[in-house]
Amino acid sequence: MVRAGLYADYVRRPGPDNPLGLAAIRFDDGGEIYLHGTNRPHLFAQDHRALSAGCVRVERIEALVAFVLDWSIVDVQAAMAGERTFDAPTAGVPIRLGYHTTFLSPGADPRQHEDIYRLG
Repeated sequence: MVRAGLYADYVRRPGPDNPLGLAAIRFDDGGEIYLHGTNRPHLFAQDHRALSAGCVRVERIEALVAFVLDWSIVDVQAAMAGERTFDAPTAGVPIRLGYHTTFLSPGADPRQHEDIYRLG
C-alpha cells in the first residue's frame, strides 16, 4: 500500500483507522497477506472495487472470523472492541483464491467483467 502511494511509509496504529480495520486473518503464521476488515467500508458499495494492494478486504469480517474460529459473533465483537486490530489466532486456514472474469447465474446469460489485471 505504501508502494502504491495509498499511504505514507510509517507504522499504522492499530484500531479503527488502520487499513486492516478491526480484524485480520493471516493466510499463514507470520505472513504478510491477510483476509481483513477495512477502515473504508464505504468501498464495498462501489461497483468497481479493484482497490486492493495485495490483501483481501472482507465486507463481513465479523462473520468470517466467527466461522474460522468457531466463535459467536458476540465473542468476535468483544475481541474487536479493543484498542488494537484483532489478529485472529488461526492454526492455518486453507484458502484458495481465484481470479475470474466471467460469472454464471442460473437462468441468466454469462456476465463478463473487465480483466483489470490483464491476466487473460
